[in-house]
Amino acid sequence: MSETGTCEKCASEISLEADRCPECGHEPSSSGILAGLLSMLATIGFILLAGFILIIWVVAIGTSFEITSAIYLTVFVLFLLLFPAGVLVAKMNQELKTPTGGKKDWREEIFGDN
Repeated sequence: MSETGTCEKCASEISLEADRCPECGHEPSSSGILAGLLSMLATIGFILLAGFILIIWVVAIGTSFEITSAIYLTVFVLFLLLFPAGVLVAKMNQELKTPTGGKKDWREEIFGDN
């Protein structure tokens, strides 16, 4: 028999592998439309800022733009990347959370059972 844990919402005993509590239906990985929109905007922001770093270095190498200025701009943009990266990590952690408060193994979620 599989190991059991306590549901965070209704305190009933459920399997650690359960994605949803069979008693109360608690599903911590389900999120509303606002969380989905926020993660989508964070992903777009992350991609745009990463592309901006590439543009900074293409301009710096191809023109007389100073390398030190390019380094300063890169550090600033990397600082700006912390917010969308944090949002994406928080979203990933929420998706991996089980009803008992544990976390699923991300490798198993991506690659499946081997």
